[in-house]
Amino acid sequence: MFPTHEISKEQLGVYLQALSGLTIGELEDGCREVIKISLTFPKPAEIIAAARECTGEGFSGPPLLDYQDITDAEREAAFAENAEFTAKLKAQLGVGQVIKSPTPGHKITIVPPTRSLEEQKAELVRRGFLTGTPHHPGCLCPDCQKRRCHT
Repeated sequence: MFPTHEISKEQLGVYLQALSGLTIGELEDGCREVIKISLTFPKPAEIIAAARECTGEGFSGPPLLDYQDITDAEREAAFAENAEFTAKLKAQLGVGQVIKSPTPGHKITIVPPTRSLEEQKAELVRRGFLTGTPHHPGCLCPDCQKRRCHT
């Protein structure tokens, strides 16, 4: 993994001094993480950075939330309220309900169009939804805006 060579007392002293601000747990975590990604023997700064990432000090986002302790009764009440809310929501959404199939003799009536295909296209052009150019209905170009204003 890393090249094996003797570490001098001076090198050891530099590492000890640089890493003296870390606790034993932070040092172990930092070493464990940096060994996963390092191609060479890690420098103290790399170990410190990895240790900070493990403890969350390297995180530059909002501070972690500190929640107050709750009792077992409050926790159980929250679980019960959540279960009740979930059951109501599932009932509203129809989750788990069996969908009835149409009756065997039931047929859907298909109503034929009252206009020809060309008349339907002309109506869509008049309303600005269909043009001779490849614009979409939400296009904001001046031509499309003018066409929609005249409908």
